[in-house]
This record gives sequence, C-alpha cells and structure tokens, in this order.
Amino acid sequence: MFTVTPVSESPESRARRVSFSPDVDDNYRMNVIDKIKGLMDEVETIHRREERHLQKSLEAEKWAFKQKQEKELQDFLKRQKMEANSFESYQTEAKNNLREKHQNETLRLFGAPSSSQGGWTNQNGWQGGAANNAQGPTNNGSAVNGGSEGGGGGANNNPDPNQRTSIIDYWNQH
Repeated sequence: MFTVTPVSESPESRARRVSFSPDVDDNYRMNVIDKIKGLMDEVETIHRREERHLQKSLEAEKWAFKQKQEKELQDFLKRQKMEANSFESYQTEAKNNLREKHQNETLRLFGAPSSSQGGWTNQNGWQGGAANNAQGPTNNGSAVNGGSEGGGGGANNNPDPNQRTSIIDYWNQH
C-alpha cells in the first residue's frame, strides 16, 4: 500500500515524507494524509494541553514556594527581634543590677543621703559632704544612723563594738 521513507534532511524541509506506490489511488492517498494530519494535530493539541497544565502547576508551586519562603522569613525576623529584645533586656537588667549593687555598697559604706544637710550620713552618724566636713559624729535618730533616739553629741546609746565612731576607724577596719 504505502511506505514511509525518510527523506534526507535539507534546510528547506526537515519533516518526514510519506511516499505511496504508483498503483495506490489518489483518494486513498488523500485519506491517509488527512488521517496523519489529524493525528499530528491531536498530538500537538495534547502537547499544548500538557504544557499549559505543567505551566499552571509550576506557577502554583512557585507561588507556594514563595509563600513558604515569605512565612519563614517573617518567622525568622520575628525570632531575631525577640532575641534582640531579650538581649537588650538582659543588658539593661545587668546595668541596673550593677547600678543597684553600687548604690547599695555606697549606702553601706557611707550611709543614706542627708536631705537637710546636703551630704551623706553613715550608720555611725558620721556626716560627710561640703556642709559638715569638719564636724564629728552626729546622731539624728534615724534607723540608718544606728536607730537611737535623741543621742548626746555623737555618743551612741547602743554600745555595739561593730559600730565605729569616726571615719578614720571605718577606713582602718576595711
């Protein structure tokens, strides 16, 4: 009936050609050619449909991937902000703790600030500051200054051996 023979490929024609024997009638030949063209059209349609389907699925995957990356990025940034805030809080707390420690040491060493005199009064009644540098020990009856009421010119009513009566004694014992 008919045979398919490859044609040497030339620049103008790269497709395969169908050749029929001379005894096949033209009507049959045209019918076969139409069926082949129909099949080729069908294959081309199927290929285009598959390409469109693949393109849509690739775009959907690409969109999902971008959404996943965006969510991961947002989560990462959120974690980074939380870590940064935690770090800043830790440093602020460390600074505040150090300040509080220094303040407590200063209060322990030199006493509480005396608001009326403008200086510091320690637990032994020694008054420091510009206003009372030359004065000796005092006792104004506050709990920080030894807790005794009244006092007699620097004498303390509680004979505690740990309490010092002068700043010199304080520095010599530490």
